[in-house]
Amino acid sequence: MQWTGERTPDGRPKVPDNILEKVKGLSSEEITIARRGFNSQYVDGFHNLGKKLVGRALTLQLAPARPDVADVVQSEWHEKGNQRQLDHQTAIDLLHSGDVFVVDAYGSVPVGGIIGDNLAWYIWKTTGTGFVIDGAIRDIEGIEPYGMPGFFRGATPPAIHGTMVMGINVPVRVGAATSCPATWSSATRKA
Repeated sequence: MQWTGERTPDGRPKVPDNILEKVKGLSSEEITIARRGFNSQYVDGFHNLGKKLVGRALTLQLAPARPDVADVVQSEWHEKGNQRQLDHQTAIDLLHSGDVFVVDAYGSVPVGGIIGDNLAWYIWKTTGTGFVIDGAIRDIEGIEPYGMPGFFRGATPPAIHGTMVMGINVPVRVGAATSCPATWSSATRKA
């Protein structure tokens, strides 16, 4: 089932807004795609800020830092004319209205919070949707009052450290599910 519709400027499938609106009114059971052969697309064990989340996924894949790999990745990034470091903020800067920030932080809470209240506010105001982080967030007391949807493995005080970017807008693993740069939806229930 290859995407044949419109794409965003960065190449992601642009699911029409009217489809996203329709999905917002459905339950997880109603939108399951297992009957079409897409199994293992449900993830549990996440904390949920208590809101339903539907949108186009912009993905970020992180890995534990290895200087030998990180140096090559950063060199290639700078050779393409980029001035600043390649990091999680690079992906956040690509977000647009309707995007969901989906992060594969390999389920690690000890590597620190991928976002805190400032970046969460930016995500919320830029996208109008929210985030899914297979890892940690920080400043949860500052994020909760925003009323934004968000799924995460845990909350921790330290900021992100000891990671490196392995891909932006690539298929990522979130728990036992694969999330591709296209769409994300969730149930309203807490995991």
